[in-house]
Amino acid sequence: MVEAVTVSGLAEIIGKSRNTVLRYERNGVFPQAPLMLGQLRYYPLSLAKKLVPVVEKLPLHKKPEPELVILINKLFKEERDKYAGS
Repeated sequence: MVEAVTVSGLAEIIGKSRNTVLRYERNGVFPQAPLMLGQLRYYPLSLAKKLVPVVEKLPLHKKPEPELVILINKLFKEERDKYAGS
């Protein structure tokens, strides 16, 4: 079993609003959610916790450094790979 949160749950954990998380998705800062059930997106709790220190480094109102986006993509890929064989 995987502990997972919705977009709102992820937002609460990383200290941002739901709209900010949705904006990160639209702008390519966050890739597609690792877990999907129909049209609903879920984020493993382990990923949410790993994102906290990275999201704190994201600048307000400007494009993030490519290194941060690469790190975020790496974290998402690691989580996706964990559950790919499940």
